[in-house]
Amino acid sequence: MDPWAARNGGRRYTYMGARPEAQGRGLGRVLMAGFASWCDHEGVGFYAEASSPRSLALYERVGFPRLGDPMALPDGPLLHPVWRGPAKPGAGSRP
Repeated sequence: MDPWAARNGGRRYTYMGARPEAQGRGLGRVLMAGFASWCDHEGVGFYAEASSPRSLALYERVGFPRLGDPMALPDGPLLHPVWRGPAKPGAGSRP
């Protein structure tokens, strides 16, 4: 588990991807919705890092605000940390 997520009572969404021919069909949103539903049920937040402008846009569309500045990796992409707290009871599920 990610140390930041652990300190803040959350879970980390580590890796998600789709083959190029399957991209753009809403699979990432479906996977995130399932994990978010589980987090809501457990009453925990949801931390992730977007590694591309496309994935960052997806996270932002489904309600993940950015969490601080991007992190630069040596010879790698910028990682944009995002966080989604659990839905409040009776608020319905997200994203």
